[in-house]
Amino acid sequence: MPLTIRRTNNAQLRERKSDILSRFISEYSAIEGSALTERDLRDLASMGRLSTEERALYDELRRIDLLLGE
Repeated sequence: MPLTIRRTNNAQLRERKSDILSRFISEYSAIEGSALTERDLRDLASMGRLSTEERALYDELRRIDLLLGE
């Protein structure tokens, strides 16, 4: 598996974080009718309730938080 290194800045990371959160919130709201919080998302991930695609996005979100120091 080749290693890919991407350079980015904090503004791009914040934009990507916002995009991922918006996607989770809009998809969850369409199904449940209520807003999803970051804590709700963390709880769903820890319970194993995310699909493979959702889990990959959640993992990316956690990496972004780590890079931003949040």
